[in-house]
Amino acid sequence: MLLVASLNLQAQTVMIYRAGTAISPSYSSIKTAVAVAIDNDSLVLSADTFREQNIVIDKSLSITGSSFLGNRSLIDAGLPTDSSAIIFTNPNFPTTTNTLLIQGLNITNGHANNGFDAGGGAIYAGKGTTLIIGDFCTLFNNHAPDSSASFSGSRNGGAIYAEGDVYLKGASIIEGNFAVNGGGIFTTKKLELSTVTIVRKNIATEKGGGVFSLGESYFLDYTDIRENKAKMGAGCYSENGIVYLKNNAKIMANHSTLMGGAFYFKNVLFEMTDKAEIFFNFTDTNFAAAVYCTGNNEVNIKSGQIINNRSTNATFSGRGMALYNDSLTGTSSIITINNARIFNPKSDNSRDNEFYNAQAVSAFLSDSTWWGESDTTGLIYNAPTATVALRSWIVCEWSLNGGLPIGMAATFPVEAQFQLYTGAAIPSGMFSMLEGYFTADSGKFTPYIAKINSANIVRNIYNVPITTGGDKIIAFVDADSFKQSVYVLGLGIAPSKSFVHGISVFPNPATNYLTLRSTLPNHKPTQLTITDMLGKRVLSQELQFTQQDITLPINLGPGTYIVSLMQDHQGIFTQKITVQ
Repeated sequence: MLLVASLNLQAQTVMIYRAGTAISPSYSSIKTAVAVAIDNDSLVLSADTFREQNIVIDKSLSITGSSFLGNRSLIDAGLPTDSSAIIFTNPNFPTTTNTLLIQGLNITNGHANNGFDAGGGAIYAGKGTTLIIGDFCTLFNNHAPDSSASFSGSRNGGAIYAEGDVYLKGASIIEGNFAVNGGGIFTTKKLELSTVTIVRKNIATEKGGGVFSLGESYFLDYTDIRENKAKMGAGCYSENGIVYLKNNAKIMANHSTLMGGAFYFKNVLFEMTDKAEIFFNFTDTNFAAAVYCTGNNEVNIKSGQIINNRSTNATFSGRGMALYNDSLTGTSSIITINNARIFNPKSDNSRDNEFYNAQAVSAFLSDSTWWGESDTTGLIYNAPTATVALRSWIVCEWSLNGGLPIGMAATFPVEAQFQLYTGAAIPSGMFSMLEGYFTADSGKFTPYIAKINSANIVRNIYNVPITTGGDKIIAFVDADSFKQSVYVLGLGIAPSKSFVHGISVFPNPATNYLTLRSTLPNHKPTQLTITDMLGKRVLSQELQFTQQDITLPINLGPGTYIVSLMQDHQGIFTQKITVQ
């Protein structure tokens, strides 16, 4: 009891550390400590609630919170119509840059009143500043409301308003904040979110539920932007800037009442790659559940997936659920989609116009993209005057030298035959629409691109040097030129992964079951293996194909898996599936 009493009597403290050494005395408020501190000092807060607002920081500092008996350091701005919890400025701009590092600290109840546009309920960061937030910081329930009769208001940036660079990392969280624009974050320069940063459940009454960006935005390293809401750009609204979505970043379950469930782009360069995902976002209208573009944009979707984005209104036709490219400004855009997965069914599971390109002047290009169907007719709409080059590729893969290293320079003749799934030859009149060619891990091809001949065969010579690892060759064929599906039959080298005619696995995406169908003439015992993307076996079972479909219950967590089938210890089928 004496110990509890002594803890209750202990006052909140702020210690100043200079060059790693504590400076006496301690202080009872953050404001007092900031006034005494000098550039590059560190402030360490006790595990208490600091009821302060308008903490003006005009130098480079770090502020570190503490935790004790379940309590964490918290700044509670507390007053409904006052100002930001922290106001970070640089009076010496543009000659210097001030840096503020915040870690292990929570900030709540900020209510910005810094001017009509410059908000930031938790933190306002002015020009010439760099704001770094990391190591389990949480900024929650902060506001940047519009003006009213009794309150001048600061409408932008519920948690953060920044005119300098902002870095969020180390599992920091921006949650439950509110603004007119930029419910979570409003930036005018550079924003980088990385290492499991989460921006969730923020609301903007107009633009950018999670993020509003007028500069560069980088969503990296398992960043998660989810469950935000806005009229336009519920996940992120970006204008006149650059947006990168990469390395397993996720934009999911955001809700726009008008357009752009995940993103709204206006005059933006956008790049999506490295297993990034845009999924389960919503719109209350009939277009742009995932991405809405207007103005002059360059959109490069290089990999990743845009799946299961949809309208909440079942009566709407659902145009451009993956991407709606508008033409209101009369300018042009370039849309490129490569190596991606696009699958956004409507509420009745039908699909049309996944990509809706309404611009009169635009370039719409697509290679190597999986649309969930072999025929993309009806999945893409292009304005009559748009420039379009659309290809979805089927792939067949061979391993050289049995997958073993090649001990000396060698030459491999390579050939592949392209046929319709019916087994019929490809009509010669369609040769000009077909591109079949090879790529490989190393070495060179002669010629670089080989053309199909009258027997539907593409031949090439692969010159490979000594390798320390296995080498593989990949053949590509354009499937969109044909009403019937095309597949690749390897002739010159035994394929390690055959594109076997007659086996299919569905549905994809799956939930709690898979159906396997085979029309192969043999009914040999077949070994089914399902592995996750790390190669871990999650299911193994022996099957016996007959004329009947095999329905297999699965109990797998959401994610991507590889389904493999083997007969006589030889691989006969491989397919990637998604489990929801």
